[in-house]
Amino acid sequence: MRSPVNHELRLRAAALVALDALDHGRSGVEPGHSLRWWGAVGRLALELLTEQRVIPTVSQDRSGSLVASWRPWLNDPGTTTRTAALLASMPAVVRAVEECESGDGWSLLEECLGTLVDAVVRQALIRENYLESIDGADPGRDPHVAWLAGLLGPETRVVPPEGPETSLFRAARHWMSELEDTGEGRPMRLLLQLLEPPPPLLPEADGHEDDQPWRLSFSLVSVETPPTVVSATDLWREVAGKSGARRELIQEKA
Repeated sequence: MRSPVNHELRLRAAALVALDALDHGRSGVEPGHSLRWWGAVGRLALELLTEQRVIPTVSQDRSGSLVASWRPWLNDPGTTTRTAALLASMPAVVRAVEECESGDGWSLLEECLGTLVDAVVRQALIRENYLESIDGADPGRDPHVAWLAGLLGPETRVVPPEGPETSLFRAARHWMSELEDTGEGRPMRLLLQLLEPPPPLLPEADGHEDDQPWRLSFSLVSVETPPTVVSATDLWREVAGKSGARRELIQEKA
C-alpha cells in the first residue's frame, strides 16, 4: 500500500513539471493568462532547484507545532526582481482561493514556490534514503537530529527534545537570518565542491559503494562569464610565497 504522503509529494512534483511544460508551450494548447502565470512560477521554481538555491527551514504552524521544510532562497537581487514581477502580474483568480482571504498575494506566491520546491527536494532525498544518515541518532536528545528527521523523509513534523520548542525555532531562524549574501557585488565568491571518486574506483552496487573517499575542495570563483576558478592550494601557495618574500626582505633590512 503506497504512502499517502509519498503520493502527495509525487503529485506536487508532477505539477511542477506540468507548469514548466505550459510555460514552454509543450502542452499542445494555448494557455490563457492565468496558466501562463503559473507556468512562470513553475519555471522559477525549477531554475532555483537547478541552481541549488534551496535552504532547510523550520516554522510553526497554527497549532504551535514545528514543521520542517525546504524553501527556495528568494533574497538574491535577480530573484527578488522576478518574484516582484510575478506578484504584480498575479491574476485575480489566484487571489480568490480560500487560503488568501486577506488578499496577501506575496504569502500565497511564497507558499506555492515553497511547496513545489519542498516536494522535489524531499522526493530526491527519500529516493536516495538519506534518513539512513541519522540512523542510531536520538532526536529526543539532539534537536539537530529532530530537525533532520523532518527534512530527510516524508514526515515534516519536528519533535524536538524536551523543553521549549521555541529554542530550536529561534536557533534556526537566527541561522537563516545570517544567510544574507554579504558577498553580493564582490568579484569573487567561495566555491565548495564535493567530488565523488572516479568511476573506475567505484565498485559494483554490492553495499560497498561508499568505501572510497570523497574529496571536498575549496576554491574562489569569479562572477564573470566564463568564470575563473582559483583553488585554495594555488591561493595558499601565492599567499605563502608573498609571506616568504616579506620575511626575506625584513631579514635583509635587519
